[in-house]
Amino acid sequence: MMVSRAGDHLHSEGYLQPEDVYPQTENEFFSKREDIQFAFRTGKSGRAVALVLHQGNRDTSAIRISDGEGKRLADALAKRIKDQTPSPNSEAVLRRSIAEIVAGTPDYTLMGQALADITRTQLPQLQKTFKGWGELKAIAFKGVGPLGADIYNVTFERSTVEYRISLAVDGKLIGSGFQPLP
Repeated sequence: MMVSRAGDHLHSEGYLQPEDVYPQTENEFFSKREDIQFAFRTGKSGRAVALVLHQGNRDTSAIRISDGEGKRLADALAKRIKDQTPSPNSEAVLRRSIAEIVAGTPDYTLMGQALADITRTQLPQLQKTFKGWGELKAIAFKGVGPLGADIYNVTFERSTVEYRISLAVDGKLIGSGFQPLP
């Protein structure tokens, strides 16, 4: 996520659709459009060292990185989107995630905290859905979405779904969603 000053407010891009947030306190900001708040944690110098994104009932934390590292990551993402190249190991992560959900044993340590919390809550329904689809038959990479999610067509015995997954820089699964295909 990139956060920059924009006059009397901040502008963010990356994790969310582009979003403007406005000051509530010196370190807390809110969106006028969405149920989103940012809270910045500061170091001894008073400079922001981390950000906590509050969205709905979930918090997502991010540490501040240098402008150079941010540019490197943004350039790599732009190239991946332009070239339509999947994240390293994303198909293996997707296969593992599906197998763990079917078995009812997700490894939450390999997920971001927000996704782990959602998966814990939804696991019984997810397991029922996946078992209803039957055995996994094929996974085909389809492309990279505009925010960097890898998109796959996943064919099961009785259903085909479009699956989108997002991996953090450390390889953890931080975003996962699917929708049935006609």
